[in-house]
Amino acid sequence: MTVGKAGEKFLANNDTEYNLNNSILMVNANELPISIGGIIPNKSVECSIDTKSLLIEGSVFNAAKIRQQSRMLGLRTDRSSRYEKALKNINLLESFYQLISLLRIANPNLVCKFHTIAQPINQKNRTITLNFSNIKKVLGPTKESTKSNQEYISPKIITDSLERLKFEVDYDKTNNLWEVTVPNLRSDDIVREIDLIEEIGRLYGFDNFLTRLPAIKNIGMKDLSYQTRKKVTSCLINLGLNELIQYSLVNEKTYMNNEIALINPLVKDYSNLRSSLLPNLLKAAEENIKKGNSILEGFEYGHVFSGNISEIIQEKEHVAGIFGGIKTKSAWSESSKLLNWFEAKGKIEQLFTKLNILIYWKSYTPVKEKNISHPYCTGEFY
Repeated sequence: MTVGKAGEKFLANNDTEYNLNNSILMVNANELPISIGGIIPNKSVECSIDTKSLLIEGSVFNAAKIRQQSRMLGLRTDRSSRYEKALKNINLLESFYQLISLLRIANPNLVCKFHTIAQPINQKNRTITLNFSNIKKVLGPTKESTKSNQEYISPKIITDSLERLKFEVDYDKTNNLWEVTVPNLRSDDIVREIDLIEEIGRLYGFDNFLTRLPAIKNIGMKDLSYQTRKKVTSCLINLGLNELIQYSLVNEKTYMNNEIALINPLVKDYSNLRSSLLPNLLKAAEENIKKGNSILEGFEYGHVFSGNISEIIQEKEHVAGIFGGIKTKSAWSESSKLLNWFEAKGKIEQLFTKLNILIYWKSYTPVKEKNISHPYCTGEFY
């Protein structure tokens, strides 16, 4: 096992060449790189119709290291996806023997040679103290309870449940404590006392415990932020707008430059944090028009992000809206027409009148919103 060299090329068996660096693990045989550790083999050693002998590599890699390498190379294979699940080396040799026995069924004259290049790391088993009072507090009484007497899960059932999971259990009857030794196979998911309590509840059956709501003496107060938002929402709905909810993840190439990219996005269309609410509102209105729905008029609360990934990122809550696409009449004798800019300005002023807030307007030349806003039909209010 070695690491790659900066600038070195590696041709994989998917006919793609990858650039290596000194953080990429390599598996070598007689100084020949046969695979990128835990991900993909070399093109020069792949099996073909003329193959007479096989070199079978069996190893267990660190899950975090494999995820890091996959992200660095932009490559995820069936093999790497298995290593990302944190495999254990407990039955590694037994698996090898089983594989060879299966191969010998097809070829009884098979000749095998073993060669060990690394010894498995033997981790010390973790010991967790389990308290009976904490079990009663978390799981609560069982369904055998009555109004006059509450029944809890018995210590014997707890001990039996832990032993069924192949845990080593030492029960202190005097203090109602268990010293539980977790086997190496479960070392990743059994870390704290609450993990053991969850396993006990799962084996006993969560439906065998009473369902109880917490006793709350005081109901929570509505803070100033909540009351303000509720009042603004009420005024916007009174103006005929609907409340919209959309993703805070967007594509980089929208009307505005979304500079903050995710390190490991699930899909390309949701790879950046939004820097404004407006592009998504325009997109929602456009999609409704394309599908033959009525013109969308609505508003949205949401968080927007600014800054750089290498610096401090600021997160603020904004509210934005879109309206004016529906034709209306100002008088019976007139024909229906779209809202003009000055009427839209008056509608926004009406909103702040409802909120008892005095505002004034200034002309504004859009900079950040230049791809969305009109160059001279744009205003800013204070």
